[in-house]
Amino acid sequence: MNESFVNYNEVHVKYDHVSGCTFVVVMNTIGGHRANGGTRMKKYSSINEGITDAIRLTQGTSKKCKIIGKEFNGGFSGGKGIIIGDPSSQKTQDMLMRYGEFINTFHGAFITGTDLNIDNADIQWMAKTSNYVDGLSTGTIGDTGIGTSYGIIYAMQKIMRLYEGRSSLTGLRVCVQGLGSVGLRLVELLAKEGVQIIVTDLHPEKPKCARDVYGVRIVSPDEIYDVECDIFSPNAEGAVINESNIKRLRCRYILGPANNQLDVENTESNNLWGKRADLPRDDQKGSSVNDSLKSRNIIYVPDYVINIGGIYSSICEQTQKDFQYMLETLDVILSRAIDNIHGISSEQNISLLQAAEQFVA
Repeated sequence: MNESFVNYNEVHVKYDHVSGCTFVVVMNTIGGHRANGGTRMKKYSSINEGITDAIRLTQGTSKKCKIIGKEFNGGFSGGKGIIIGDPSSQKTQDMLMRYGEFINTFHGAFITGTDLNIDNADIQWMAKTSNYVDGLSTGTIGDTGIGTSYGIIYAMQKIMRLYEGRSSLTGLRVCVQGLGSVGLRLVELLAKEGVQIIVTDLHPEKPKCARDVYGVRIVSPDEIYDVECDIFSPNAEGAVINESNIKRLRCRYILGPANNQLDVENTESNNLWGKRADLPRDDQKGSSVNDSLKSRNIIYVPDYVINIGGIYSSICEQTQKDFQYMLETLDVILSRAIDNIHGISSEQNISLLQAAEQFVA
C-alpha cells in the first residue's frame, strides 16, 4: 500500500451550493471496520487544505482506535468529517441538516459528533437528518468532550506516578492553552484535583469566566509559552509547539488533548495562535521538533495516545455501554497504553512519541 494511504482508504467530497460550504468525509474502512470521528468546521485557504486536514485527522483517529485495542474498540477505526466554510457566517441550521443528510448516505459506515467549531447544539441539527450522530444528550454517554477531559486527567495521573512517583496532582502547576469545551472541562477537573492553573485563550471572555469560577491565573496567548509550570497542556488547534517556542518553554511535560501538537514543518504561519495550521503529520520532518524537546528534557506525551476519551465515548455509546463503564475502562486502557509506550521508550532509550509510533505500527 502507498505510504500516503496508511490508516485511511476513502475520501468523499460534496459541495453544498446553498451555503457555499464543502463537505468532506475521510474514512478508514480497511478490514471491514466502521469509521468514527468528529466533524469540525473551519475556513481553510483551499478545498485541498481541508481534505488534507481530514486525512491527517483520520490517520490520527485510526491510531487512537489501535491504542484502544480490539478488546474495547468495538470494531471501529478512524474517520473525520470536515465542513469547509466560515463558522461565523456560513454555519446555519439548514446547512447542518444538509450535512446530516450527507452523513446518512454512508449508511452507518461513518459515525460523527462534535469537534472544532461544531458543538453540542450543532449536532442536534445534524441528528434531525442523520441516524449516525452521537454525543447527543439523549445517548447513553452524552457529550464526548467529557470523556476527552477525563482521559487527560487519567493520563496526567499515570505520567506523574511513572516519572515523579506522585500519588496525586495536588500542587502541580498546569498551563491550559485554549478554553473550548474540552479545555473548560479540563480546568474544572484540575481544580478539583487541587492544581494551580494558568490559562489563556484567543477570546478574552473565556479566561475571565474561568477565573471567576475556578480562581485561575490568566496570561496572554503569547505569554503562555514563558510560564514556569509542570505541565503545558495544549487544548486548541494543532501545530502549536515549534522550534522557536520550545526554547521558551519552562515545563517538564507537554500533555494535552489537542491533536497533532508538534509543528512538523517548523514554520510559524496560518494559525490563529501564531503557528502553522494543521497539516499532515510527517514524523520524519517532526523528528527535529521531537529531538529539540528531548534535548531540553521536556517529555512530550503523544496526543493520539492520551486524547482517546472522545472517540472512546462514541464507541461506548455505539456499543450501548454506560457512562460509568466508559470512565472505568478508559482509565484501564490509558494506564495500559502508557505503560506499553513507556516500556518501549525506556528499553530503547527513545522518546515516547517514537515508542508510540512503534506501538501503533
